[in-house]
Parts: sequence; C-alpha cells; structure tokens
Amino acid sequence: MPPTIHIACTKKLNLGLKNAALQKGIDIQDAEIIETKSTIDDSILPYLTNKDYTFVFTSSKAVKYVQKYIETNNLTVANNCFGLSGATLQSLNETKFDTINTADNAENLAEKIAETDHKLLVHFTAKDHRLELHSTLAKHNIGCKKCFVYTKTNTPKTFDAKDAALFFSPSQVDCFLLLNTIEPKTPVFVIGQTTANHLQTKGFSNIVTAQKPTQEALMASIYQYFKK
Repeated sequence: MPPTIHIACTKKLNLGLKNAALQKGIDIQDAEIIETKSTIDDSILPYLTNKDYTFVFTSSKAVKYVQKYIETNNLTVANNCFGLSGATLQSLNETKFDTINTADNAENLAEKIAETDHKLLVHFTAKDHRLELHSTLAKHNIGCKKCFVYTKTNTPKTFDAKDAALFFSPSQVDCFLLLNTIEPKTPVFVIGQTTANHLQTKGFSNIVTAQKPTQEALMASIYQYFKK
C-alpha cells in the first residue's frame, strides 16, 4: 500500500527510522537545510589545556568539531562537561570528557550548572547561538566564556510534503519558512520545548513535542498522533 502521509523533515533522518516509517505508510522527505562548518583555530588551546575549565555543549556539532581538533592535534583532553541530552549527549559519550549532568534544554542545563561549584565555564558553540543558557546563568551571577567553533549557513529547500513537518531547532523553522508555507493547524513535531515555543510565535497551534530529545522519541510521537 503506498504511503498516505507525507512529512517534511528539516534534518537528515536515521535511515532505519525512515524506512520503518515507510512501512507504516508514512513517507518522510528529509533534507539538511542548515549547513555547518568548523571555525576552530589555535585560540581554543587555552581552554583545552586548562583542566580547571568545565566545558558546556549545547549541540552535537560543537562536540564533533572540538573532538576532531583534539584528535588532529594529538591532545589529551578529559575535562568535566555539561551537555544537552539527545544527540549532544550521544556525541559526548564518544569522547573522553566526563559528562557531569545533562538537561533537555539550555535553560534547564544552566539551572543544573548553578547548583554546582563549577564556575569556570566555557561554552563551545556557534557564533549565532541562542541566548537561553547565558541569560539563565547570568541570573545566578555566573559567567560563562564563549568559544565559537563553527558557523551555520541556511541552505533553504522546497518540500513537497505538506501533511506535517519535523523540526529539530528554531533556526530550522525559520529556514523552512523561507521557501515553504503550511497551514497554522498543520501538525508539527519538534524535538524540544524551545523549538515548540518558537513555532508558537510563528502562529502554529498544533505542536507535538517529543517526550525525549531523540529521533526515536520524535518518531514515536508521530506514530501516536497518526495512530500508526
């Protein structure tokens, strides 16, 4: 039986999950609409060579670019770190960093940091990062240095799928809407509350947030919604 539900996905989905959805009659049109590129240079060394720094990661891309620099330069780095759960934590688990704690979003991660005595912090991130982490830390009078390790570039694409949409970040929402139009009541599935909040500001009302910030949980929310 041919697929009856066509969903746009603003990030390349795990192929196994995509094929499993197809077996349930859900065709997912996925594409990377935001490209990233490492901008790391040797200015990162004072952070990587100082064991007193606690690292903060809010994206898997930042983890991968920092780890690649470490491996390329044969460095031994095993600092403590805080990170978002989901894809970021999965990437952290492939490093020698000691992950102290995680949270589903940046604001909650900042609250967990505030409960500890880790005050010498560096956030490895993109230049156009979101502000929730730093604004929440500032409420607790906690400073956090920023080290920009990659850039993001919009590469908007047109999607034919209009029955629903999948988003993993607010920036993907903005990029998607540059070339695509869907009705405000169209079901939109998101990986976290930050993206859900952003969609609300765009007028969307039928927003489903995954129970966990993973692709698997996101697909489970789709199956539940469409009774698959």
